Parts: sequence; C-alpha cells; structure tokens
Amino acid sequence: MWNRQQVKEQAKQIMKRNYWKMFVVTLIAGILSADYVTVIQTVQDFVPDVVLRLRQNIWKKYNDV
Repeated sequence: MWNRQQVKEQAKQIMKRNYWKMFVVTLIAGILSADYVTVIQTVQDFVPDVVLRLRQNIWKKYNDV
C-alpha cells in the first residue's frame, strides 16, 4: 500500500521527466482550440450579414411589385 508521501514523490519525478512534453502538448491544444474558436466566431459573424442581405433583397422585391 502506498502512502501519501510516496505518491507525492512519484508525481514529482514524473513531472520532472515529462514537464516539457506536457507543456508542448498543452501549448498545441491551446493554439488549436483558439483557431477553432476563431473559425466559429467568423461563421457567427458571417451568418447574420447573409440573413440581413437576404431580408433586404426580399423586402425590395416585395415593394417593387
């Protein structure tokens, strides 16, 4: 059975061995998720403009008749 001190020491050793790997993975995940959010925001900004233009065109056609 492990005690708290042994688990803590093992965790420290694992962190020291793998710190830069974890850092790089976290950095890549952050960059990818930021790009994903940017794409979603771009789409959300684009869609209302398209809907507004369609409404304006329909309104013009309706009023021209």
